[in-house]
Amino acid sequence: MIQKNSRCRYVLYHKVPDKGGFPFQDCCYDNYENENWSDYFTMSTSKKEILNLKRKRVYLIAGVKQRRKTHKDYFLWGYTIVDNIEDNDNGFDYRFGGKFFLIKEPIHLNTIDGFDFFKNNTNRNFASGLQNTVNDDFSKMFEDDSLYFDENGPCEISPLEYFKKFEDKFIQDINFRVTNPDIDEPTLL
Repeated sequence: MIQKNSRCRYVLYHKVPDKGGFPFQDCCYDNYENENWSDYFTMSTSKKEILNLKRKRVYLIAGVKQRRKTHKDYFLWGYTIVDNIEDNDNGFDYRFGGKFFLIKEPIHLNTIDGFDFFKNNTNRNFASGLQNTVNDDFSKMFEDDSLYFDENGPCEISPLEYFKKFEDKFIQDINFRVTNPDIDEPTLL
């Protein structure tokens, strides 16, 4: 059963350059037809509190600093229902994963009132990676199920089409694109 967090609303920060791209960006190189290409996602954190989040939602925010921009851009990307947690036996890193619910269209959080306070105060500029944001009203919007694809995932849109739409709208820096900005059709660079 999918649970919304009752006394917690955890957010994990995904630093795009350090993680090798946006989540699921590598799916653009595979051929997906009428199937869920964002079904399962694995993440990692050094926060021990992940051990208490089994069957809970963890929301994913992707951040990227593009060339010729003075600030980072932050996007709500989706959430996972944690069903698997692994300790890397060093007591330092925990890998966790679960069913992933991809957002229908990534939300550019910088443009929403309250985000600066959320980023700077609640999340301390995302320095801690995994953070409980239950006491910040801004993050309540993350729980709106209508923002996300259902459990069947984005079967009607290919990864290439999804990223083309996202990149054309938000990503000007060619270093963070997989699609060609000069062609209307979704085409790999």
